[in-house]
Amino acid sequence: MLDFLKSKPEAAASAVARIGSKLEQARQELEEARRRHGAAALAVEDGADGAAAELQRAGKALDAARGKVDALEAAYNEAEARHAAVQADLTTQHEAAAWERVAELAKKREALAAEIEKTASAFAAQYHELMRLSVELHTAAPVRDDKLNMSLAGPNRTEAGIRNHLAALDLPWAATTRAIPAIDFPELGAVVADGNAAILSRRPSTTEE
Repeated sequence: MLDFLKSKPEAAASAVARIGSKLEQARQELEEARRRHGAAALAVEDGADGAAAELQRAGKALDAARGKVDALEAAYNEAEARHAAVQADLTTQHEAAAWERVAELAKKREALAAEIEKTASAFAAQYHELMRLSVELHTAAPVRDDKLNMSLAGPNRTEAGIRNHLAALDLPWAATTRAIPAIDFPELGAVVADGNAAILSRRPSTTEE
């Protein structure tokens, strides 16, 4: 009877309200029919003229009112059941759509994780090569003021430059300190250039005066 409401929650709710309003009115009519039937029955007992005919008419009206209420109660219960089914269908559809979205996001995460693994492997190789060059540069310099662990070109300072550069790229977990805003960290290129300059500044000038 109300199958067309399956995909229309607003229509299902409207049907419940509409039938509920009719049912309330029918119940009021039933009460009035009962009152009239009772009055007609008293009139018969009092022997009033035409009371028997009036009682018969009131009885028919009472039966009709009862039948109307019964029919509307059945329709109201059906409408409520349909409305509940529509809501359940919507919930199921929404949950299904949500799980589809979750599955899609899960696939994207896995794909991105695979890309990060590749990128991280390349980054790790570059990191170790830069650390090796830092040690080699410091060791190869004939003249140097600082020990390796204090050298501006050494691995400690270079690694700090890498970490702080990552922090400046909005990866705060990489920062060597939280006391300095990440935005103020120098770029890695500048750190490496300063380290190179500190070593190369010890190189004697070859320019003839």
